[in-house]
Amino acid sequence: MAKREKRKVTQSAANAMQELEKWMGVDTERSEKVLIVAEMLAYGYEVVPTPEEQFIDWYKDFCPAIPGDAICLEVILKTIDILGIKIKGINE
Repeated sequence: MAKREKRKVTQSAANAMQELEKWMGVDTERSEKVLIVAEMLAYGYEVVPTPEEQFIDWYKDFCPAIPGDAICLEVILKTIDILGIKIKGINE
């Protein structure tokens, strides 16, 4: 594989890259983290809710819809307890 030439940048860009490397704790050799950050900056990104956030949204919408169905809610809470899942605002 041919060796690539180093990119020429201004001193302020070099300083910014050094700060980024310190902040991310990356080595200066081809770091996957640096490549990911570069892609996010170049192409943008979309925030995807975690499974816990999805569950909280569903739970908040679902619970008021079945006000008298305590058994159903108990089953939901017991299930996440058995699975060892703690969700702030639900069972934590």
